[in-house]
Amino acid sequence: MKKLFDHPYDIAGHNLVKMKGQAIPLISYHLIRDQLLPMITGEYQSIILYWAGRNLARQFMPPNVDSLVNQFLEFGWGELMLEQNQPRLKKFRLASPFFTQRQIEKNQSTFSLECGFLTEVLAQLENKDAEGEYKVLNKQQEIIVEIQVYLEEIQEKKKGTSSA
Repeated sequence: MKKLFDHPYDIAGHNLVKMKGQAIPLISYHLIRDQLLPMITGEYQSIILYWAGRNLARQFMPPNVDSLVNQFLEFGWGELMLEQNQPRLKKFRLASPFFTQRQIEKNQSTFSLECGFLTEVLAQLENKDAEGEYKVLNKQQEIIVEIQVYLEEIQEKKKGTSSA
């Protein structure tokens, strides 16, 4: 009998070891995430998951980016790495051996939940307006998710003005 998932995190001292205990239940998570959710949410899946991620971030707000990286591992979302850190643009890379096992190309998998979560955390930590987007990249037999968060100073709304 073929195993559905091997343990790719058997590398001692590697950050991804934190996800190892979640390897068996991840199959249920992937079924719900990649098969059931698209059936329920249809064409609105990405939008719903993005805003759900932003809402979850408000409930599970980490105190800093280092804690955020650990949170992604604990949630089973993968290893998050900051690649570009500019005042108005933060670019992250999200990787996990489980991305290839999710058969992302065939299942129309979305990473909107992770993108929304990351976007809201950065908005709160930096006290700025933020919007995020992601791209799934297939690089040398490995699937990488690139998440970009665009930050802007919060614009105060003018009181008493109208376009009448």
